[in-house]
Amino acid sequence: MERAHVPDRVLAKLALAALTIAGSTVIFATTMRSETPYLWVGELADQLERWDGREVRVHGWVQPGSVRESVLGDDTRRAFVITQHDKSIRVFSRGVACGAMVDQTELVVTARVLRESELGTLALALGINARSEQPWVLDATELHLKCASKYAGVNPDPWPRAPLARFE
Repeated sequence: MERAHVPDRVLAKLALAALTIAGSTVIFATTMRSETPYLWVGELADQLERWDGREVRVHGWVQPGSVRESVLGDDTRRAFVITQHDKSIRVFSRGVACGAMVDQTELVVTARVLRESELGTLALALGINARSEQPWVLDATELHLKCASKYAGVNPDPWPRAPLARFE
């Protein structure tokens, strides 16, 4: 049986189509992998080690009495604890917060998960002994706070939870 001759032009089109599909697949897979995951504090708190060095978005509430703020050099630095239910994570941020950072403020933090030792000096400068809390903290790049006046009279945390842990 004799093979049919496939013109070079058709082979070139097939090769181009195959390369386009392969390239699109690689770009799609890379884009999907680089999306910043969105987690609740309760989801992230139990698996912080798994996210070491990676960026995450975390949704929770500012724990009452946990906000510490100071001007260090030319930067306003801040530390606070973000909570949900009985889970909590220490957060460090810099710059001006867009809105009032007050107790029970609902917010979403975009941050990298780091070992506490990487921000230990900053913690001490803010008067925090983060080492006594947990080995993992969040180094925030963005804070998105809900406008308190817009939600006045609305329960800030619809989730029933245990009493808050004390961080000193």
